[in-house]
Amino acid sequence: GGGSARGLVVLGVCGSLRAASTNGGLLRAAGAHVRAHGGEFRVGDISQLPLYSQDLDTGSRPPPPPVEAWRSAVAAADALVFASPEHNYSISAALKNAIDWASAAPCGGNLWAGKTGAVLSAGGDAGGARGQLALRQIAAFIDVSLLNAPEVAVLRFEEDCFDHLTGDLASSEWDARVGELVGRLMALCMGRCSRPADHRASMGVLHVET
Repeated sequence: GGGSARGLVVLGVCGSLRAASTNGGLLRAAGAHVRAHGGEFRVGDISQLPLYSQDLDTGSRPPPPPVEAWRSAVAAADALVFASPEHNYSISAALKNAIDWASAAPCGGNLWAGKTGAVLSAGGDAGGARGQLALRQIAAFIDVSLLNAPEVAVLRFEEDCFDHLTGDLASSEWDARVGELVGRLMALCMGRCSRPADHRASMGVLHVET
């Protein structure tokens, strides 16, 4: 029920920075379902993050303000919803950069570790499914457990289910699928709210700098 999820914080992350992104529309739909379950939905801003560099993240001085705000948002989340467009058979550069900044914080280690999440996408060809697979590979390493079903991968060029001006989801069928995904996420999150410790949480995830 919605009341039982009250107090849970769900962080939404959109890998597209476009104002009228259909992936952003899916994320807004997910947020409405989170609130319907009694949870708190927050959207993380990744648009102002600089490109990851260890030179900006030595621990000897604070990182750039957008990084601090982003890391705080990830650390405070009980669950995650990724709206992940497919870029060149993978996730977007913006999303990868955001993941990197929160996976090796000098003072907090891997801030993703132990969290539960869901992924949804809209795109051409396979509806972003290949981007979802790339995200799942990353999630396995940063210790995020992503739901496997139901799958939300909308063929945006073949299905007329988004508002062309805003990107908002305008399909009751897909909205119901998003609602089912969010419902499963909330239920699973309530069973994992203890956030089990992981060795990567303290040591951080290693980055290879070139």
